[in-house]
Amino acid sequence: MRRFTETWIAVARKRRNVAIGFASVGGDRARWASNRPAAGMNSFDQLDPDSRNQNKKITDFLEELAVTEKVRGHAFKATAYTKAAQTIARYPTPLFSREEALKIPGVGTSIADKIEEIIQTGTLARSNYDATDPLFKALRLFSRISGFGPVAAKKLIDEGIMTLEQLHEREGLTKHQKIGLKHLDEFEQRIPRAEMDVWAAIYNDVLKQADEKFEIAIVGNVDIMLTHPDFNLGNPIQPPEPEPEPVPDPETEKPKGRRRKPKKTPTMEHILMTRALDALREAGILTDDLGVGDTKYMGVCRLPEGKGDANWPRLHRRIDIRLFPKDCFAFGQLHFTGNDVFNKHCRWRAIQRGYRLSEYAMKRLGADGNPTDERVVMYTEEEILNFLDLDHIPPEMRNVSPDMCKA
Repeated sequence: MRRFTETWIAVARKRRNVAIGFASVGGDRARWASNRPAAGMNSFDQLDPDSRNQNKKITDFLEELAVTEKVRGHAFKATAYTKAAQTIARYPTPLFSREEALKIPGVGTSIADKIEEIIQTGTLARSNYDATDPLFKALRLFSRISGFGPVAAKKLIDEGIMTLEQLHEREGLTKHQKIGLKHLDEFEQRIPRAEMDVWAAIYNDVLKQADEKFEIAIVGNVDIMLTHPDFNLGNPIQPPEPEPEPVPDPETEKPKGRRRKPKKTPTMEHILMTRALDALREAGILTDDLGVGDTKYMGVCRLPEGKGDANWPRLHRRIDIRLFPKDCFAFGQLHFTGNDVFNKHCRWRAIQRGYRLSEYAMKRLGADGNPTDERVVMYTEEEILNFLDLDHIPPEMRNVSPDMCKA
């Protein structure tokens, strides 16, 4: 009944060289995906795939192709290469033929042809061409910069901009792009485990002082998930109405200018996010805002004065903050601590039981196959996994390949 879970945990326990945390890829859209490579691509550190990989040369080329297709905006192809690399990395023996590769889940004829070329020649012509093509080199260079996706990078190349020096001279960059360009080298530096521990302690201290009811989870190198008992989707608690503004007496006071529109009552999520951001700014942690919303924040952070050392200087880091309702928090944690394969398997298990699982909720499916408003309220990851008939799997073990998902 739980063979998937047992297989998963058994494999993970054999690979104890664990670095726990997230990483980040290409600009920012992948920052909250849990299977991110390093640096210029936004990331949680993962289980080391090389410790048991019998086909590392093959998987290295496939991962390179995945990055290539992602930069070019071909998400489907990128996903196919990534899944194939994940599965082959766990294949128990070295591959020696195209026919053998075709028997592996996720490997089609096109990928098998490339594997055969790697086996026979030790290299891949497609990869070598991409590495020397000046247009692609520029495309990949710009895609490393936070704030630039494939479309923006292609636009620069169409304008004849091919180098960082030329990009520095270009007018019209957004604030996000300017900051991404300014801190490119620092954003690409890996965050040591020791520094991540320091960040966790700082966040806990600063945010708990701002509001002791904050519940905090570190879900990235420096990314934060927040919740609060006063922010509940199922039974939202609204803040008190503000005092009404005094209405001027028409006989003694003349209205000044146009009549101002009444201020909107701030929502609870706005109050909580503002409280958290104000505390982080006052502590000297946030240096630049890239996007500010009531439940989502994108920005740049830096260790406060006196918190860095020679091993991990006070570099600028990209930070994302997500504020979740209390009754959605466990769903967010589950989503952001599993890789894509883990998340898809959990969603599949939910569908088999007549529900739709997302990062916010578990909703019952209607007769038409669409989710209804009926939610299953759960407050812990254990509750969710038990509902899906899966044992609780620690976050550091949630790094799986498609072949491990055969329930």
